[in-house]
Amino acid sequence: MIYLFIDTNIYLKLYEFNKNELYKLHELNKNVSEGKIELILPEQVKDEVKRRREKILKTTLELLERSIPSFPICPIYHDFPEVKTITNLERVLQAKTKVLIDKLKKQIRSKTLNADSIIKDLFSKATLLKLTDEIYTKAKRRFERGNPPGKSGSYGDAINWETLLQYVPEKEDLFFVGGDIDFVSPLDKNYFSEFLTDEWYSEKKSKIHYFEYITKFLRNEYPEVKIRKSDIENEKKINVLRAYSDEQLRELSERARRNLLFLEAIKESKFVKQMESQLDIIKGVLIPEYKIPDSETVRRLLESVKRSGHQDENEQKK
Repeated sequence: MIYLFIDTNIYLKLYEFNKNELYKLHELNKNVSEGKIELILPEQVKDEVKRRREKILKTTLELLERSIPSFPICPIYHDFPEVKTITNLERVLQAKTKVLIDKLKKQIRSKTLNADSIIKDLFSKATLLKLTDEIYTKAKRRFERGNPPGKSGSYGDAINWETLLQYVPEKEDLFFVGGDIDFVSPLDKNYFSEFLTDEWYSEKKSKIHYFEYITKFLRNEYPEVKIRKSDIENEKKINVLRAYSDEQLRELSERARRNLLFLEAIKESKFVKQMESQLDIIKGVLIPEYKIPDSETVRRLLESVKRSGHQDENEQKK
């Protein structure tokens, strides 16, 4: 039996994960259902997920809304035939994106996103641990003494830790998944806090197995689940985004909106046609990924636009 704790930030990242990450949580759900894993769910974590869900969705929805491309019109080329092709595609893309956003908002309000379903299912199978007065008192004392884990003005992490100390049996290892800096070593974030590791061994005579991402846990404990290196790299990129403030994210989104990504829609016409069908993916990934094309990609895309413009001219002549 594996005693598994997943920190709040991992559950919340489901609202940012792509479809592949949601699939991995399905794999975890399967092992919980088969009794191979006991998923430990402190009441504090359950409340935090519910409390912070709307804030995260608000930020990610704003990014999606700002991702609608806008082609800059300049007098020096506004009468080029390519401009008409681009602006027509732009209008289609904007219309499809707005329809998609409206659908997303409805699913957010009704709590029927893929992430909502997975979290609800996982929580229903987890061992829910109520917050008691005893745990709260111990957490408060820990926080006031300055012992980890804990953030300024918040007992949340201390409550979760005290809950784990109380529940997990002696001589049973704890598998801990979470990227919260309050639980990791200041010297190397790949390792669990030395203070907490020593405390756990002193109390439980067992070890803590720390994983920053759910993909690392699955790759280590369930190698039959296919985990690509790119999946872990993607999680690292998302963590980098999470380090930005809302204002910085808005700035990044605006800069991405102004780049040449809209040309990819021209190069790959299926992108426009399939926008609406991507709802099942976007439901799980509310932060769109931006890739700034390199110079060679831009050159090829511009050539594609030029060819498209010449085709329009030929059709008009006919």
